[in-house]
Amino acid sequence: FGMQFPSALFCGLIYTYGWFPVRSCLEWAIIGGAWLPAALWSVECLLQTKRMRFAIVLTIVLALQMLAGHFQIAFITQLVLVVYVPSRLWWAADELRPDTGSRRRLCGIATIALLSGFTLAAVQLIPTWELKQLSQRKQVGENHNLAYGAIPAWYLSQSIMPWHWYSPLTDRDEELKR
Repeated sequence: FGMQFPSALFCGLIYTYGWFPVRSCLEWAIIGGAWLPAALWSVECLLQTKRMRFAIVLTIVLALQMLAGHFQIAFITQLVLVVYVPSRLWWAADELRPDTGSRRRLCGIATIALLSGFTLAAVQLIPTWELKQLSQRKQVGENHNLAYGAIPAWYLSQSIMPWHWYSPLTDRDEELKR
């Protein structure tokens, strides 16, 4: 985007440590979220240059995110791309080079890259299904709470009332249990 290195580094730092509530952030969220900038970079390079290598990079990035990250964060990345690509092509196309070519063609290439990412990541489906058959977490049990990792809506009150949650008088563990 034409940013200088210190500006880009600062933006990356803010994205990495500011995009998710720190108290509820798990390692899968950071690992999964790290692929979103790579996906946006590759799709923007594809739209600006029309070089197919960026479609291949996008396919690989999306597949790696689905294989190595968390499905929910991968879904957010895919949803961002589904909104970003048409928006960039039809509403913010002024900055694209004049020889950008057919908008439908570029949108189609990005869609094929997205679907190809699913195809590459599909290698995990059979092993996952086999392991699910052997899992002791088929049902809710004392040691297998299927709601683990879910963030209840009231949890967002931390960003609205930080004085309550981060006061030295508040026992956060007791508040969270309640």
